[in-house]
Amino acid sequence: MPITLSNLWKKVYDEPHTIFTLGGKVAFLELCVKHHHKIEIDKKYEYEKENEPVYSGVDTFRAWMDGEIGTQGPLVVVQSSVNSLISQNKKLRDRQDPSGTHSAWTNPMYLLKPGDDASYTEDIEKKEFELCKGNVSELPPPGSKTYTENWGLLNIPAWITGTTAAGPEISDEEVAAIKADLRELTQSEDAAWGNIVVISQAIGEVTEKRQQLINWHGEYMISPNREKNLGDIWEKKEELHTLLRIRLQIQRLEADNKRLTSSGQKGTRQKPEKVEPKTTLELINKGGI
Repeated sequence: MPITLSNLWKKVYDEPHTIFTLGGKVAFLELCVKHHHKIEIDKKYEYEKENEPVYSGVDTFRAWMDGEIGTQGPLVVVQSSVNSLISQNKKLRDRQDPSGTHSAWTNPMYLLKPGDDASYTEDIEKKEFELCKGNVSELPPPGSKTYTENWGLLNIPAWITGTTAAGPEISDEEVAAIKADLRELTQSEDAAWGNIVVISQAIGEVTEKRQQLINWHGEYMISPNREKNLGDIWEKKEELHTLLRIRLQIQRLEADNKRLTSSGQKGTRQKPEKVEPKTTLELINKGGI
């Protein structure tokens, strides 16, 4: 009949530990404790590591966004550049058609179509889903600054967090294998301390792996770090989206300003304002703006 992890000591280790105590077998006593601890920690890691691909993917996505923002930005410089180009474009268009529809265009969507803006959102969300197995989103209403995610992370159960919960079931076959392993380890007192060292090292390796998962758990599932990090991810997505949108605007504005300048002007002014020949993107990328 299967048992739970919380009953493992009583089922497997209690009797031999009592015998070793009576016989003064210090090394064998230590082996019982270490062996039992390794089984417990292995079970915890086996469960916890199911979240590892998501946690790792979230970190990778955040690093990717930081890199893209560094390449496309900084936002304050790019925003200043697009504002200047929009001002130039409006003046050039005013000379040819003072009452044209351009007078009603808003700066964020100037020379853009709704599909342009939506495509950048879709690209970022797709990249996020590929890496994180889900997306961070803002709860309604817009601007609420309250966020959620659908990454599919497993909640960490009470038997892992240190309470007296029963834990997962252990089959009869696994119990038999654990007993056989313990018998083999306690065959020789001469080899006992060496076995203790091996088990201790194995525990250390698993503990190190678990620590990374515990750190991730604290960052993405425990308040207040969870709310802070979800908010940071959302804001970085918004910033990257804005940068990509503005870069597209700059490309179109530069081309349109060149077209308007070269096509000749109609209106009251005799000469057009001189337009700097070097492209804005070149100046931004070279640090000239």
